[in-house]
Amino acid sequence: MLVGGDFASMELRAACWIAADQVMTRVFEQGLDLHTITAAAISGKRVEEIDADGEDRDNAKRVNFGAAYGMGADALVQAAWESYGRVILPHDARNWLRTFKLTYPEYPTWCRDNAETCKARGYIVIGRDAKRGIGRIFRFAWNKKVDQKKYTQSCNLPIQGQCADAAMRAFIRVVHLLKEAGIPGGPVLWLHDEIVLEVPIEQTPGRLAHARVPDGPVGQARVQDQGIAAVVWTGERRGADLLVQPA
Repeated sequence: MLVGGDFASMELRAACWIAADQVMTRVFEQGLDLHTITAAAISGKRVEEIDADGEDRDNAKRVNFGAAYGMGADALVQAAWESYGRVILPHDARNWLRTFKLTYPEYPTWCRDNAETCKARGYIVIGRDAKRGIGRIFRFAWNKKVDQKKYTQSCNLPIQGQCADAAMRAFIRVVHLLKEAGIPGGPVLWLHDEIVLEVPIEQTPGRLAHARVPDGPVGQARVQDQGIAAVVWTGERRGADLLVQPA
């Protein structure tokens, strides 16, 4: 059977840790949903009024990811339409991004500061130790014609680098845990934040649930993840227990 799992809010947790945003950190430490918190902020509703599958939370997802990657209002409008077929009016985009900055003030501060650092260096450092200036280097020539693109890359690439390193650590750890547990099989697919295993059908999700991933570069203080949710395919799709439960 195939067992697939993906990290919960991987990119936003990476953004939270990189920027050391205290409000985001509290949200994740308390096991709350960041999209729901943002939805309440941009809609003016109480958290309890936000529908998990409703329009407010869906708008908040676009805002969270757009703001995390340094998008302006025009880019958010365009991305929402091109990627999701969702219409966001320009004045709403401006107001929502402004609300995001007020709700999570330390993250936009990091975006500005990091962009200035990258501009002065002429390159972006990505990876788990990027905050110490150690990691993979992405070079660019900063100029007036592409300033905005370089700004968004300065916000985006560090997050992607953190997520890539965390996923690679989890991948290696899962392989070792399967071997230690004597479970035949192993990974057959890895795509960004998702790992798919092929294991004998008699190996139940309950047994796989004993695996644990180590604290990774995505964060600390239990912000790095809340587990990898698993789905099992045995001819039909059905829900399963957690594949990997963090320490």
